[in-house]
Formats: sequence, C-alpha cells, structure tokens
Amino acid sequence: MKQSDRSAILTIKNLFHIQKKEDAAMHFNKRGPSLWCLGSLLAVPAHLACTSSAHLTIEPHVNESVSLSALDPGPLEQRREIDISSCPEFGSIWRYESDGLVDRTGLSDINAVYWVATLPLLNSNEGYYTIRGQYPEARFFSLEVYDPNPVDSLLDFQIQPDRGSSNPFSGRGSGADKNYTISLSPSGFTRLTGNSLFTGDAPYLNYYVLMYRIYDGQLPEEGLSLDYQENPQQLEKQGGEKLPQISYVSPLGNQAKFQSQETICSQVEQQGNFLEQLGQNLERLADSWTANIQRLEPNGGRLANDPPIWFVGESLNSALVPLFGNYPLFLNKVEERLENAPPVELFTNAANSYLSTYLNSEYGDVFVLQFKAPTFPGLDTEDRVVDMQSQVQYWSFCTYNLTTGYTGDCLQDSQFVIDEERNAQLVVSWPSNRPSDPDTGLPVENWLPFSGFTTLLIYRHLLPSNYFRRSHYFYERLCDRGWDLNCFGRYQAIQLWMGEYYPEGTYCSRAEFESGQCILDNK
Repeated sequence: MKQSDRSAILTIKNLFHIQKKEDAAMHFNKRGPSLWCLGSLLAVPAHLACTSSAHLTIEPHVNESVSLSALDPGPLEQRREIDISSCPEFGSIWRYESDGLVDRTGLSDINAVYWVATLPLLNSNEGYYTIRGQYPEARFFSLEVYDPNPVDSLLDFQIQPDRGSSNPFSGRGSGADKNYTISLSPSGFTRLTGNSLFTGDAPYLNYYVLMYRIYDGQLPEEGLSLDYQENPQQLEKQGGEKLPQISYVSPLGNQAKFQSQETICSQVEQQGNFLEQLGQNLERLADSWTANIQRLEPNGGRLANDPPIWFVGESLNSALVPLFGNYPLFLNKVEERLENAPPVELFTNAANSYLSTYLNSEYGDVFVLQFKAPTFPGLDTEDRVVDMQSQVQYWSFCTYNLTTGYTGDCLQDSQFVIDEERNAQLVVSWPSNRPSDPDTGLPVENWLPFSGFTTLLIYRHLLPSNYFRRSHYFYERLCDRGWDLNCFGRYQAIQLWMGEYYPEGTYCSRAEFESGQCILDNK
C-alpha cells in the first residue's frame, strides 16, 4: 500500500472514530454479511468473495437454509406452469418501460433501459415464479426485486447458464445457446435452479416489483428477427433478445393460488399503475417541501452549497444536510419526522454506487468539475466477460430535476474527452449559457444541462475492480457496516478516500470560463 493511501485511510478512521475489531472476520449489516478483504477496511457485499481476481467475483446466488423436500411443489408431473408473459389486458407482463428517450423519470440513467413487472404475492406453499431469458448483447444487465426498497438481485455474471448454453459475461458454460432460468420465490424457499431470487415480505406493497435493466444494448450481429423488422430500435434496447418470459409454477390442487392465466393477470391489472402513483406522491412531497421552506425560512439562503457537498448512498437521511443545510429550522423538522421512519432506497441498482451533490445556478452561470477518470472496458470487446484491466465496468454523470426526478441528461464514460493522464472535466450550465472552449472557441465538450432551480448531480460507479480502492463504491460499503451513521455525508472523508478520483467543483461566470479564468482553488 502506498504511504498516501495508508495516510488517507488512517485519517478516515479518525474522522469516523472507528475502533477496528481485530477478531472480526465477518460482520453483518442491512446488505447481509460482509467479508474483510483488501486490507482491514474494504468490505465487499455478502455474495462478493475476495479472490485473486481483479474484479468482484460473485458466487452462485442461492439459499440453502431450507430443504428442497420441505417446500418444493413436487415432481414436474405434479406441477402446473402458467405463462403470464403476455397478459391479454395489457399485452405484456413487463408493463413499464423507461428508456431515457420517451420516459426520463425516476432518477434514471438514460444510457440504460428499465422494464418493470409487478407480480402478486405468494406464500411459500403457493408456488413460485420462473423467469426464462437469453443473455443480451449489452455492457451490463440485471434482474432485481424491490418492495420498493432493494430485496434481492442477480447481476449478469452471477446468472448461471442452462445446460448447453454459455454466459458471455462470466465465461461459464460451453454451449452455443445463451439461455438461463431463474426462480423467484418467497423468502426461505430453497433454490429450484442454479439461480434464485427471493422476494421478501413486501411490507410496503401488496405485490412484488421485478426490474430488468440493460445498459448499452446492442443489435445482434446475425441481423434482425422477423418480430423486429419494423422496430429495430426496440430490439437494440433489449440487447438483441426478447424480454424474459415469466411463468407461475404451482402444485396441483387447492394449494395453487391461481388456477388460470386469467385469474393471475386480473390481479396484476388490479395492482394499478404504481409508478404513476409513486410519481404523484413524490410530487406532493416536493410541493410540501417548497411550501414548508417558504413558511419556515422566508429569508433563508439558497438550496445547495458552494463549493458542493457530496454524499454517497441512496438514503434520504444522508441527502438532507447538503440540500437543506441553509434552512436549519426546516431541516430539524424533516429530521424529526424521519427519525423513526423506515429507510428508503427506491429502486436502486445493487451493482452501482452513487456519489451525489446538489447544484444551484444562482451561484454562477457555469459549474465545473475536475477529476481523474477511472478506466473502463472498450466497447468493441467481442467477449463480455469482465475486463480485468479496467477499474470499473461503467461510470457516468447525470443531472436531474430535484422536484420531479426527471433526467436532464447523462454522459457515460465512453462519451467523455479524457486526456493522456486520464484527467477529465465536466461542465454544467443552462443550454442558453453553454460556454465555448477557451482553446478552440467551439462549444465546450463534456457538458450537461442544469435541470431545475436546484439540480441533482449523480456520479455512478458500476462494478468496480477489487483493486480500485478509491471508488466511492467501497466507501459506501464501509458506511454500510454501521460504524458511523453519518459517514454517508462526510464529504471530507469521501474526498480523502477517493483522492485524485474525487470530483472537485467550482462555479464561475461564462465570461470567466471562456477566458480561462475558471480555476479550482482547492486544486
């Protein structure tokens, strides 16, 4: 370990007031057990084993806690399987699609496409769901269960292939096909295939939410199937494959919760447009925030801070101080209401870590970030197996309207202009104030728009290398261990952890930027 790394970690420990437990070989937190690896501080999630591999190695995701004989519906001839992929009322069980083109809601990354299915709750003796799909041509894909907080997930290279198939993301398997099968079942239900997702108890909803993500889908090299001749864009979003098929599998007899496709599809329909309802609730919450700020702090300062305060994670609590720090009365009221509230991490991606801050154009026409860019796989790689030479599998910056959650725009790693030393710059302004490059006079590259009076800026790291210690992914996992409940928002500790990869930011006028005078003092 470099002396600078050692000093940074010691300083972070002092900031956290961490007392390391020498005999702690394993700890448990809300994400499950975490193993000590890469020294004493870098925790990896439960199913991420520390190995000599350069990247996170995820073991088969199964639960051996309950015997198969106790809960299995029985031999194949004693089961009934009902295909619910094409419920007649709405055409597809994948009722919602967010592609960054038509729909930019929900704090989404527009370089990814999200499909959502809602499935009726099941007791352990009422069967399970089976998901059958094909590995897509994409940089990344996953299937995750929510309630709406994260419950369980399977990432692309975790998913074991069917017999006669291969997984291009892990290199497992030897067949020419690309098929996989996943069982989705109530908590405690044992594995039925090599791949299992568990549903939890769904305490906040009366159904399961299943989300299918694809990052950077590609068209198949062999050309378009007849089903997509008139809509190649849709096939590209899907990574060249059809959306996964979902079936309800139950024991024969009275234990089956649903006896036909009509009955189960009818219940799915009754679950309603939950995304629309969620959006309406969030808008009401935002309106309430605005009204309360005006009432409690009529002469208060601006939202956000200069320089910006960064925080990690998806917890609402960790996001409050950077936003409402200039409104102490309102902040106290909100914190009081959230003190006993359940944690909220709506539909987050298990493979991602989120480093976020708030921007306010009243501080300046132009906001400028400088950071060292992590390395990432080339996009023309024939094999989708994790690139061992890359620090992350994917990274991006996105701007969002804080009130609505609407995505302004995103820039992913491959779209950035990066110099030979891997230094990069990001510029944020209103479109009407997009500055020119001081050297070329052309519109500045690496640019994103402000997306509201207060803009949320999110920096994603997806599947970092075990050896890329500076990723905020590992800092967030450290916070997850529960050593310091406030560490998610300790921006000085985050800065020390990330070192030169930390995004430093400042505001300036358009004229200052175009004359080369927009300089980061803290650099």
